[in-house]
Amino acid sequence: EATLAVSVGVPGRAPRVVGMDQDALLDNRLQEAHLHDPRAVPLVSVGRPLSGTEVELQEHPVGELVVRSGSLAAGYLGDPTATAARFTSRGFCTSDLGFERDGDLFIVGRSDDAIAIAGRKILAPSLEAACEQRAGMSRGSCAAVDVQTARGIRLVLLVEGASHAEVARLTGVLRDASVHAAGVAIDECIFLDRGSLPRTPSGKLQRHRCRALATAAEPHGVLARTSTRASGTRTTPTKYD
Repeated sequence: EATLAVSVGVPGRAPRVVGMDQDALLDNRLQEAHLHDPRAVPLVSVGRPLSGTEVELQEHPVGELVVRSGSLAAGYLGDPTATAARFTSRGFCTSDLGFERDGDLFIVGRSDDAIAIAGRKILAPSLEAACEQRAGMSRGSCAAVDVQTARGIRLVLLVEGASHAEVARLTGVLRDASVHAAGVAIDECIFLDRGSLPRTPSGKLQRHRCRALATAAEPHGVLARTSTRASGTRTTPTKYD
């Protein structure tokens, strides 16, 4: 949407890295945390706004970034609804949450990366990274989404690239990783064929499509679904077995 750029690093200066407390970020507060703290979110500065570009925070100190620039697109081709929602009189609403510190911009994540469940908020990318690291999986193998059901909101983890032989073991590992990292247990894991997670052309997760995939009766490319109960893990094989 910003056809040139929004921000750029300062020439000759290494990127700034800060650790921020995850709970504070989700509560719209800035509180630094040691990078080795399990509740810390490491964030790298994306630099400073380009000359002629304005970046406004909708809320302070953490909020959605709204961009005004001469290099902005006019809208989305053939999609007036999305254009009206994002290209407003205030500028382009990025759906990116971030904050400013000493002139530098830091991106916390997308607005739909924040999941409210079990009386608390979690950042989906942080949960995904913790699960991937604990399970020894490659980066980008997991997608966490919240699913509304008649019994309330369930936390579902979509996992791609695992084999049938790994399903039972990985379910326990991923559940433990979720409890350790976010204090919330995963309700269900859906194991998918490699390459089945919906992504943009640039490789970013499309979380709204991941949520639709998790709620589908027969998700495309599913290998198995596992539900974690108090009595243990129950695995439901699929027709792909």
